[in-house]
Amino acid sequence: MSCFRQSAQVAVARRDDRVFIAQLLGNVVVLQGNATIIWDCVNGSSEEDIVRRVAARAGVPDRDVADEVRVFLSSLCQDGLLIAD
Repeated sequence: MSCFRQSAQVAVARRDDRVFIAQLLGNVVVLQGNATIIWDCVNGSSEEDIVRRVAARAGVPDRDVADEVRVFLSSLCQDGLLIAD
């Protein structure tokens, strides 16, 4: 089972309810809403743990957020913002 962590190639800043992620040699990504919840649950956590934590914070069953979390984690990994160990 993979655990996810932030890439060493990104810088992260927060302002209000947004997370700004800058690839050190690339783009800046701004997260809002559910994306910030997912990002906050990432470091060292498995996909299943992230799904559970996001669902708990949103007050919904795991199944209601599982697909959204998986797609978003995959996207962050493809963009080089997260690493799955």
